[in-house]
Amino acid sequence: MSDLILLMYTISPVNLKSFVEDSAVKLPRFQRKATWNSKKQFELALSVFKNYPLGTTILFKQGNIKYLLDGRQRRDALSAIYRNPEILYSWAKDYLKFTYNWSVSQVIDRFEEKLAEFIESDDESGDDTDEQNAQGEISENGQVSNTDELNQEKSKQNKDNMSVLRNLIEVAFSYRKNSSGITDSFDFKKYIPGKYFKNTLYGENEKVDGAKLKKFLHDYKSDHSAKDEYKKAETFIEFIDHTYDFNSESDKKKFVQEINANWESRQLRIIELFDNIDSIFNNLTIGIIEASDISTSDSQKIFNLINTGGTQLTASEIMSAKPSWNAPVQVSSKISTAIDKLYGNLVLDVSSDAKKVKWDIPASLVYYLEDNASKGFGLFFKLKPDDIAKRITIGFKLISGFYQSGVKKEDIDNLANLPDTDKEGRFGWNKANECCEEIKNFFNVLADDKYLQILNSWGKCLSDIVSDGPTMNYLFLAFRSWIKLGKPTGHQNTSKHIFNKNLFILFDSVIYEYQTNQWRGSSDSRIAKNIIIFENDSATEDNGLLKIQQTNPWTALLEEIFESNQINGKPIEKNSLSPMVFYYDILTDKTGKADDPADIDHIIPQAIWESSTISNKDVLKNSLLNLALLPQSVNRSKNKRPLSSFSISNEPSLVNDLSKYEDIAISDFAKYSQPTNWQDMRAARKKLYKEAFETKRTSILENNI
Repeated sequence: MSDLILLMYTISPVNLKSFVEDSAVKLPRFQRKATWNSKKQFELALSVFKNYPLGTTILFKQGNIKYLLDGRQRRDALSAIYRNPEILYSWAKDYLKFTYNWSVSQVIDRFEEKLAEFIESDDESGDDTDEQNAQGEISENGQVSNTDELNQEKSKQNKDNMSVLRNLIEVAFSYRKNSSGITDSFDFKKYIPGKYFKNTLYGENEKVDGAKLKKFLHDYKSDHSAKDEYKKAETFIEFIDHTYDFNSESDKKKFVQEINANWESRQLRIIELFDNIDSIFNNLTIGIIEASDISTSDSQKIFNLINTGGTQLTASEIMSAKPSWNAPVQVSSKISTAIDKLYGNLVLDVSSDAKKVKWDIPASLVYYLEDNASKGFGLFFKLKPDDIAKRITIGFKLISGFYQSGVKKEDIDNLANLPDTDKEGRFGWNKANECCEEIKNFFNVLADDKYLQILNSWGKCLSDIVSDGPTMNYLFLAFRSWIKLGKPTGHQNTSKHIFNKNLFILFDSVIYEYQTNQWRGSSDSRIAKNIIIFENDSATEDNGLLKIQQTNPWTALLEEIFESNQINGKPIEKNSLSPMVFYYDILTDKTGKADDPADIDHIIPQAIWESSTISNKDVLKNSLLNLALLPQSVNRSKNKRPLSSFSISNEPSLVNDLSKYEDIAISDFAKYSQPTNWQDMRAARKKLYKEAFETKRTSILENNI
């Protein structure tokens, strides 16, 4: 069959033997952890022996190298079967869940039962047959073949193939001594001593190794294939006698007796089972999609279209398969440590002594920052230990956003092609260590920011309340401001004062934009636009201070929220006001409790609102008049009770905390426990918010430099 050329990639069928033996196929630096268990592996085997489609795998090809983008676990499982067919029995034990006290017939009955379940579940997943297959199939000579004849032929082939798997399980179970009748049938060390024989067939555990056995039987058959001589017991006996030395003539006699007694039921049967599996791997095909010389965006889109419903590839995974990202590069000892940590978490077989490549630097940047600038980095992103893919993505975006003009896939992809030495203020591969050090110093400076620290005291980072895109935007503009002002550090000089004020302006702006839904859609495009504006100096005064809007945008927003319960003319959605609630506490210098993360509390519990007769209760219960931050422990103690249920004499500490964090005088607890007082409550909360977002915010902005 000729390849079908589709734009930027080719699709072609390849037999399974070629697929698993292709030495040009390499794994990218970044691969997801292997997650297939024996159930998945055995079900793939069932698909092989049922001659079901095995899907497609995706390779990125350049020159003679092919990087496996998708299909690793299928290839690993198929390779395991081809190298060592005995693995099928190991998977079958877990899949069929039989025990050694079962009879052979019970095992085979369970196999048939589970096979039927597998076929039925597969049928239920869909029965999409295209029009051509419904009418017939086109043969090699271009003639349409009769569907019934084809189906009969396929059915016979499927049964023949499945009998190979069934027989393998039967032999392995029937003749086991240690673990499997496959390898146990060739355990002759009691007759044949010496390292040569042991090295040929045995593993480190002194048991016959399945992969070595397959090679041994392949060599035996190849040397005795004429006139099917390999099928004769006397041929095998002569081969062993000629190749190895027996302990004694007595042991040789016992060996001959054992082979003659078991040859057709065991040894020859296993040889033919292995041969049948080789034949299946020669005849069955898998679809190979090869992409070459295309952008990361195109690669990702092609993969995601093909793999609809499956796990999607990230841009970072695709880049790890590109030769341009696999060029060697020199790194510092600290970055090398971060790279080793990355690969340790990926559980990949990459030695710490292996050459570091370009891809490693952005991929490990977050690990480097977590080790060397943890306080500053943690103000923006809080990642779990197993958030490996997200760490890698953030690392690529940080380097691209700091030193390129944005974080679109093309911007990130272009990093690999940058010259070793780039112009001032840009990234160059010969100064990658210096750039990482610069990024670390930047995050260490940010660790001192007062407003981010208050947010952190509530157990939150910036991306928790405004998502990743706006957070990246804040960082990229703050970094450019820091560079422009001469990289000021902890000294309270004029440049540092300007930088601190710029941080507040950016913080205020990003929360306002997020709260007013300006970050919906593509954040990458907005980031690129903001970077261009900053670099054209249209966003700053001559002294480097960011320009401030003459009118306070929060004033109109507060009015709309409190009076109309809307944002931008649309009803307020549940949980949508959390950025503003956090920002209110930041503006009023209200810190949380260490190691006691924030909860957003409904001052009047939702259940009380539900039982009220107020017409717009669903909107009011989730509006600013009814929301406040509480430390989680305080919120749990409150336990959805109204404020009126608390007494200063009975729970003094809790009552004082509630009054402090919710900005409600203890004397007003009863008043603010009933929805009927919502108008008074709205007036009081609106006054507090206007004081914070107008008076206190203006005071910060007008603070003299």
